[in-house]
Amino acid sequence: MKNTHLLFLFLTLLFASCQEEKITPQVFGSLVGTVLSTEDNIAIAQATVSTNPPTSSLQTDELGRFTVEQIEAGTYTIRAEKEGFVTEIENVTVFANQDANVILRLIRESTVNSAPDKPQNPQPATGSVAASTDISFSWTGSDGNNDDLTYDVILCTSDEFTCDTIARDLTETEFDAPELQHSTVYFWQVRAKDGFTDTNGDLWSFETPAFPDNRFLCARKVNGKYDIYSSDAENTSNIKLTNSAGDSWRPRVNPQRTKIAYLSNLGIETHLYVMNLDGSEKTQVTQGVPVSGLSPLELDFTWSPNGAEILYPAGNELYRIGISGIGLSKVADAPEGQMFAEVDWTQIGNKIAVRTTGNNIYESDIFILDAAGNYLQQVYADIPGRETGPRFSLDGNRILYTHDITGYEAPDGRQLAAHIFEKSLTTNVAIDLSEESDILAGTNDLDADYSPDGAFLIFVNTNNDGISQKNILRMEAAGDDRELLFGGAVMPEWF
Repeated sequence: MKNTHLLFLFLTLLFASCQEEKITPQVFGSLVGTVLSTEDNIAIAQATVSTNPPTSSLQTDELGRFTVEQIEAGTYTIRAEKEGFVTEIENVTVFANQDANVILRLIRESTVNSAPDKPQNPQPATGSVAASTDISFSWTGSDGNNDDLTYDVILCTSDEFTCDTIARDLTETEFDAPELQHSTVYFWQVRAKDGFTDTNGDLWSFETPAFPDNRFLCARKVNGKYDIYSSDAENTSNIKLTNSAGDSWRPRVNPQRTKIAYLSNLGIETHLYVMNLDGSEKTQVTQGVPVSGLSPLELDFTWSPNGAEILYPAGNELYRIGISGIGLSKVADAPEGQMFAEVDWTQIGNKIAVRTTGNNIYESDIFILDAAGNYLQQVYADIPGRETGPRFSLDGNRILYTHDITGYEAPDGRQLAAHIFEKSLTTNVAIDLSEESDILAGTNDLDADYSPDGAFLIFVNTNNDGISQKNILRMEAAGDDRELLFGGAVMPEWF
């Protein structure tokens, strides 16, 4: 009996042991999926697909497909992601020996992104008249997603309503416009961009002020380049009229006071250009025969008395040309061994005054010619020292020129004491007008001309060290009461 109980206990323990070691077999299936774009149902290639519980991470092919072979049966979370799309998650159950199919549709981020708000609070405001042509644009911008915004600025003119994008991808809500024209209505617009969607602001408008009634022109050298400026007598209005890549200098107004001619070396050569008094409508006059001479910055030209032509020097030849660039003709040849430097043309007697130079900047002669280019009279013969000029008086009977009274000559072209002289063409008597004034010792008076009414002279004064600032002064025609007009300026024109 005892042995029977022991046998029963042994069989019971053996059966229990066999029950604990029973193993459930693993079963597998396959996971097959496609990743598509929600809005157009187009396959998304190179999307990253992963599972949880994790199996493997893989990329969709060019048809947006992916496959996980021999994945253990069970329920999985499938994750699909791609840059520019919102990540999508789906649950799927894999059954033994079956393909589990899943489609994941991704929404583009731009479709869930709210567009930037319209730019607001424009300055200059719509309908305003700006105080000057130097415009600083500003506005405010916002975005419902708090995305980082960038801005484009579009500027349109009322003339034929031409538009240009004058700034792109600004990160600030302000922008200084390039130089604008006077008396012009401008329209402007700001485009806000968040990287997904662009929002165009309203079309705003403003008007620039009328061009001031300035009566003075000059050239200024700023950052190593000459440009032409317009100014008033009080020096409160200084408007830059030229802004090309080259130098622009020697402004001269036509007798009708409607156009400015000037010299520029925008290309390799120096040429004549014409523009309106406000600097608009710049056109090149000379083409095949450029302006040339010994010292480019000393070269001068003149309008014809009727304003239809310009007379200019070209080495040892003197030319006239219509302001439209046609009708080029040679007027005169310089004396042998000389070249033309400066020229003026008076309506009184229809006479031309020219200064010629030799191969040395200190060699100068002044002649009077008739309109046909015939030499009538020599009014100045070369003497030691440097000269500039001539300019006719209003009555055509006198000329202004400058001369360094010290007779100094050196390779660097320096002058020590240049004075303004007025010479009668009838008596041949010259008066030193600088001597009659309170000219400072050690300075030069240069580039002298008459005022429009003949009551004053306008000229340049500078220290003779060759490096000091050049200033434009005026004084009474008799040489009294010198007065500073503009600092840091040369080549004055008063009209």
